[in-house]
Amino acid sequence: MLRRSTTRIASLVLLGATLLPSTPVQAYHRQRQDELQTLIDQQRDKIQHSKDQERTLLGQIDASDRRREILQTQLRSARSSLAAAEAELKRIDSRLQVLDDQVRGKTTELEALLSELYTLESEMKDRVADFYINAPSRLAMTTGSVEVSDAVDVYGFAQSIFESDQAIAAQITSSKDAVTARRTELQLAQAEVTLAHNAQERETERLANAEASVERAAAAVEQELETKRQLVGQVRDRRAEYLRVLESYEQESARIAAFLQSSGSSGSGGAIRGQGGYFVWPVSGSITSPYGWRTHPIYGTRRFHTGIDIGAGSGTPIDAARSGTVVDSGYMGAYGLAAIIDHGGGMATLYAHMSSIRVGAGQRVSTGEVVGLVGSTGYSTGPHLHFEVRVNGAHANPMSWL
Repeated sequence: MLRRSTTRIASLVLLGATLLPSTPVQAYHRQRQDELQTLIDQQRDKIQHSKDQERTLLGQIDASDRRREILQTQLRSARSSLAAAEAELKRIDSRLQVLDDQVRGKTTELEALLSELYTLESEMKDRVADFYINAPSRLAMTTGSVEVSDAVDVYGFAQSIFESDQAIAAQITSSKDAVTARRTELQLAQAEVTLAHNAQERETERLANAEASVERAAAAVEQELETKRQLVGQVRDRRAEYLRVLESYEQESARIAAFLQSSGSSGSGGAIRGQGGYFVWPVSGSITSPYGWRTHPIYGTRRFHTGIDIGAGSGTPIDAARSGTVVDSGYMGAYGLAAIIDHGGGMATLYAHMSSIRVGAGQRVSTGEVVGLVGSTGYSTGPHLHFEVRVNGAHANPMSWL
């Protein structure tokens, strides 16, 4: 999280005309004001971009909410349909069980009737055969003679017995046919119910799969909503940070504007040609970020780097690049703990991101004297020294002077 503070870079010439000519002072402040305006514009662009992002995400959340409502309606419908299908399947199963029981009962009934029919038919055949074979002799044994009329009576009696047996047989046959027809009817009904059972099983499975599919879709929408809500929170947090940084820049810009207005001068100083070896290296190390345009490591935007970054471990002593007077030291917003040394003749150096400062404003320092220790305060991604050279207030490439 970036730290909010009022930048004090303008204090490079805080001692005013007693340390630097008024013209270099104003040149520095005007250049710093231009830099601040660029930073302000960039922050406003970021704020607007974050608003656009939030608007887009909120629109997506609304669409997801509507999609969730549709899915919830579909899920309720799917669950209702599945419950009805399961109830219907149970009803069909019960009906199938009843038909199975009826088929078994009618089959048992048919088998009993067939057994009874077989027994009666056997008895009837035996009785008829016995009568025809033995009826005349039995009659003779009884009466002692066989008359034609008696014989007719005997045969008439036999015929009546035969007809009676035939009626019984016909009744049994009719019962057998009825049972067979009923069994066939039940078997057809059973087959029909079995088909319905199988079809209902498939429908139940289809509805269960549909319900599961809707549930997965609903879960995905819920996850999507949670992710987008988190993104909205992140966007709002970033915008709040952008607003804090913007406020810091605007406060510094307003302060510089007030200074320029009170100074009443708009002159500019002459340029001083860079002299290699004019300054000594404040720390030993490689340059991790040179002077000039670069992609800012924190903001991710293309910005001008007004100094050089020298890689060094935290706590490494920082030496004054040349003798001079400390015009300011302390916390300076994005620069963190920093010190500014005026070397006279419109020349000044700045040492930023220190972990601690060893000098104070107004103190005279010599070349190589320790002014502080390397750190990572302010807007920094790691321990290093940010070193600037200012000529009449304007930044210059430090490599031209080292």
